[in-house]
Amino acid sequence: MAGPAMRKESYQNALLATVSLLFVVGLLEAVVRRLPSTDILLLNPSSIPGLAYTFVPNQDARYGGTKLHINRWGFRDDRDYPKEKEPGLYRIVAVGDSVVFAQGTASGGFARDLERLLDGLGGRRVQVINAGVPSYSTCQELVYLREVLDAFSPDLVLVGYAM
Repeated sequence: MAGPAMRKESYQNALLATVSLLFVVGLLEAVVRRLPSTDILLLNPSSIPGLAYTFVPNQDARYGGTKLHINRWGFRDDRDYPKEKEPGLYRIVAVGDSVVFAQGTASGGFARDLERLLDGLGGRRVQVINAGVPSYSTCQELVYLREVLDAFSPDLVLVGYAM
């Protein structure tokens, strides 16, 4: 009679292990659901040959764990500036991948820092456009420059290259 008693105890142990596992999984799911939302950055499929995607304009997003804004032109910038350059403005466009885009930073990265450093120096107004797009290759950046960024009449183009 030891056989059926042992079998009953084995079933009870298996049931207890299963219930415990389900409880732990449920608890972990509840914890994960309370964590901050995952990164959301909306992309458009691009109609430009050579570009897989561009940013959806006018969006507040989270990317690299950081809140950011994509302006009406599809650039990482909280400013709304005209495409036509104002007289006397020296415009720099920074192109590159996630390093230029400044993934994970709230400040806008080196493009914003460079603008702060140069604007007003020698009495000249300077604007630096952050046109970095995560995962763009140098070939895509060239297409982006020719097809999109040239319309902003940059005086200087900085190409950020990261391996």
